[in-house]
Order: sequence, then C-alpha cells, then structure tokens
Amino acid sequence: MVAWRKLTLAAVLMAIPMFSGLSGCSSTGDKVLEVPSYSSLPDLRIAGLQQKWQRHLKLRGGEHVTDAWRMNKSVYVVTDQTRVFRMESDSGVLAFSEELSTQRIPIYRPSEFRLDPNQPNREVFVATRSQAFVLDKRNGDVLRSSDLPLSASCPPVVANGSLVVAGSNGPQAALRGLFVDSNLGGQRWSYNTEQTDLFLSTPVVIEGTVAFATKSGRVMRIAANNGDWIWKDRKTNGQVIAGLAADGRAVYVPSLDKKVYAFHVDDGHELWQQTLDGVLDKAPALAGTVLMVPSTGRGLYAVTRKDGAHRWFVPDVTNVLTTTGDNVWVGDNAGNLKSIRFETGEVEANVHIDDVQIFVRNPVDDQVLLVAHSGAVAAYMPLGKGE
Repeated sequence: MVAWRKLTLAAVLMAIPMFSGLSGCSSTGDKVLEVPSYSSLPDLRIAGLQQKWQRHLKLRGGEHVTDAWRMNKSVYVVTDQTRVFRMESDSGVLAFSEELSTQRIPIYRPSEFRLDPNQPNREVFVATRSQAFVLDKRNGDVLRSSDLPLSASCPPVVANGSLVVAGSNGPQAALRGLFVDSNLGGQRWSYNTEQTDLFLSTPVVIEGTVAFATKSGRVMRIAANNGDWIWKDRKTNGQVIAGLAADGRAVYVPSLDKKVYAFHVDDGHELWQQTLDGVLDKAPALAGTVLMVPSTGRGLYAVTRKDGAHRWFVPDVTNVLTTTGDNVWVGDNAGNLKSIRFETGEVEANVHIDDVQIFVRNPVDDQVLLVAHSGAVAAYMPLGKGE
C-alpha cells in the first residue's frame, strides 16, 4: 500500500498537462454548434494512480456526454445525441460508436448478455424510454430493435434470458417480462400494481431475479423468466428514488425518510434500518464489510452490512468509483478525487482534476475511470498494478 498525504492544489496543478487542441464548430442550418475542445485527463501519479490508457471520443457539434458505465470488460459512454460508445476496459480500444435514434432522448444503462449459456457475452441490450435495441458487442451493429410496450421509467435489465422493464401503465406502475431473442419486445409476463405509483429506482439483478423499489417505498423481488414473486409488499417509511444494491444476504434500499433499509434477500424480512442525515437519492456501493451510502448535501456514510452500525463519514463526497485493495476512490461535484481507507474513513489522497465530468462507478475491479467534458476517457490503476 502506498502512503499518501493530502495534496495541495499547487502541487496537483503542476501534474496536470496543458490542454491541447482548438475548438471548432459545425453548422446546422442557421445554428452554429461548437465542437468541444480536446483536453487531456491528467497524470495522477502524485495521487498514487498510474494512467493505463486514455481515449478521446470524437463528439459532434453541440454533443455532450451524459453518462458512463463500467460493465464486465467494457466501458460504455452515452451522449445527448442518442449515441453509445463501447471501449475495451483493458486497452481503451474503441469497439464501436452507434447512433440509435434521431430523437434526442436519454439512454439507460446497457446490459450485456448471451442467449446461449455456452457462448461468451456477444450482445448488448440498450434502451431509451420507448425503444429497445440489441447490438453486436463487437461492432455495434443493430441486431434487433423494437418499441417497448410501456414507457420505461428506470433502466430495464436483462436477467435469466428475459428483459424486465418497469414503467407505467396509465396511472399504475407496471412490470413487464419480455423476450430478448428474435421476438424482442414480445411479452412473457406482466404485472400491474394495485395503486398509483412509480418505478424510479434503478433495480438490481440477483441470480436470475430482479429486486425493485417503487417511489412509495414498496420493495419486491421477482423471477425474471416467469414473473413469479420471490417476495413482495415489503415497505420503507419514505419514498425511494435511489438505486438499490444487493449481496448474497441483503437488498439495500436508501429512502428519502433519511434511512437506509436492509431486507433479507431470501424472504424479504427486514434485517435492519439505519438513520443517516441528508438526502439519500443515490445508489449505495459495497466494499469489504461496509455499505457506502452517498447523501446529497452531506457526504458519504459507511455502515456495516451486518447490522447497519455507523463506521465513518466523509463530507462532500457524491460519487463512489471503485475499491482498490484496502481503499475506495470517491469523487465530488467540484472535481475532487479522494482515496479513503474503507475500514476507517481516513482520507489518504485528495486531488482536484480540471474538466472532469463523470466519476464512473466501477463495481468490477480496481480500475479508476474518469470522463472529461471534452469527451476524453481515461483509466487509472493504483501504482504498482497493471504495469
């Protein structure tokens, strides 16, 4: 483990290379659209990280990155022009760039899957609120596409050979189990809630099943292939808009009543609840023996997964990136990257990065991924790893 001290802004700025490139423009009718200036994400050895690769995505005039995810051996980046990029996580090599629609609508988190269990993941499911696409993971070719039977209000997921979509059916919240093969979008099963409600929370896949929470705080787990309930009608005391997390023991649910709840993964009974200050509107993250819960307006709380006991708190943190050995890397809205000992909460490194737009959540390995406003994407590893 490399021991780091908190870094001064002056020292950090010395480590950041000069921006390169000039801004350009493109014209659409009478509207002139500025092409983002190229800028590099910095060398971060001063903070104990070595850059593994960096790629600059070629954005169009007026195009902006809106989100990014790490999944298996892929890095996905999407833009407000309904484009999706896929890069190889080991090298940064661009596998594809695909425009899915001429409509400027948000793209949800992709899902990689395989229909044949004896074959590697070769297909990528991508959805907007109203459309579903299956792409070839290798080159981005659209293999299948279909309209969704309901308006998706949170990211659809692929589990156990089924596409599970949560959205609305009139005033009611609804779940649909759909095919993802040649009958993409065809219905396998359906469920409508008995009351007016919404699904806004990102669900979590658990061994061929999916756990959901509705805005009103109802928590449920359902089999993806046939819609059978594992359990349902568990309840928090507040609204839920944050994404869920799960391990082999519990489903963790942050609620707007300033509490995080843990429900047993097998039968849904409540294991514990813990009160935390601030607005719990982001998905928690797992690391070691702790559950890390971002709280808007406050910072990052860590509680034990076993019983919810307080472990530590770090102010102003908004995003959890990844764990590296005994540490967790986190970010904030001001562009500061921190390394924290996840057993104690001690901040061991703190560096400001100009132009960073997205600190990417990476639950796969210890790669730290950053995305700049200009479209630069960079991957870092702790010093001594990945050389």
